[in-house]
This record gives sequence, C-alpha cells and structure tokens, in this order.
Amino acid sequence: MSQIGQVTIHSLSLKNSDRFQLCELSQSDNTMLLEIGAGVVEDLCIHHYQTNRILAVTGRLVMVVLQNKQYDYISLGVNSPDILTIPSGIPYGFFNLGSTPCWAINDVVYHVPEHKMSLHEPGYCSLKP
Repeated sequence: MSQIGQVTIHSLSLKNSDRFQLCELSQSDNTMLLEIGAGVVEDLCIHHYQTNRILAVTGRLVMVVLQNKQYDYISLGVNSPDILTIPSGIPYGFFNLGSTPCWAINDVVYHVPEHKMSLHEPGYCSLKP
C-alpha cells in the first residue's frame, strides 16, 4: 500500500515592489474562488485524484483534517496568509463560524486526467454517515 502524503502549511512568499506586494500561488489545473457562508459547516469528504491548496483571502476558515487517526483543526485567515495543502486520500472538511462569509482560493492539481476518471470510481466522496 502506498503511503498517503501529509497535510502541510506554507506561508506565502511575498515579493515587494514600490507600490504593492506580489505573491505567486502555484501552477494548477483548476483554480476556484469559493464563498463559504457565515455559519457553514461542511462534512468530511475525500478526494482520490486531486490535491487541494487552500488560501483564505477574507474572513476566517477552520479546516478539519483527519490524518494519522486524529483530527487536526487548522485556522486560515487574512491575519495569517498561509496555504494549506491537502494531498489526495486525506479526509477533510471545514467550517466558518463567523458572522460574515469567508472567501477562499482552492488551487487544485489533478493526478488523473479528468476524462479518465470513471463514473464508477468517483474522485470525490462524502464521509457523512
């Protein structure tokens, strides 16, 4: 059995110019801007064919990851501009207990071409009982 990668957190590397700071995320297959509404709690799910890199750009988002048989709670927000990398095979969920929406960037890298993903083996599944 192959070993599943570990969740990692990386601080953004900022490059200064005279008028602004620039940060490059990464090259990915699909970059999405997500709005997570106030009070939203998302159940655990797992992606089998993709790695997610998540950065909160407004508000505060708490990610829940299950690795090594224990839950980790990782806070992402504008006060700590970190990117959370969740490899394929790691169950995760998230919640926004704030009173305002949180906006986050999800930078996705696919490990199998989308057209080769089988309808019988979906790349995503909810772990909700």
